[in-house]
Amino acid sequence: MINPIGELDFKDIKVKVYHDSTSDKNNIECIWQMRNPETSYTGIVYMNNVTGKISYPKDAIIPKQTDRDRELLSKAVVTGYESVDENFIAILLPKLEEGYKMRNRKQ
Repeated sequence: MINPIGELDFKDIKVKVYHDSTSDKNNIECIWQMRNPETSYTGIVYMNNVTGKISYPKDAIIPKQTDRDRELLSKAVVTGYESVDENFIAILLPKLEEGYKMRNRKQ
């Protein structure tokens, strides 16, 4: 059973934290999502498997998107911990920072 146990401030958002009673206490799973998914193109794309170049159908409308829109943020955490206490926060924040840096580094 998964139940909400609190939220945590991370960057400029609130990350919801859920307790999974079937999960080991040391297990922490982070769910990531782009900041503004409404700016994503959701249609057919064509990719050249040799060059990796992507093209779109002639009538495709590609939304304008900024780097901030594409920023990946943790939206939720599922864990075996039963409460959001200082010990849990001390373990979680470095994981979130590491995941954030990995997902948002410039290529």
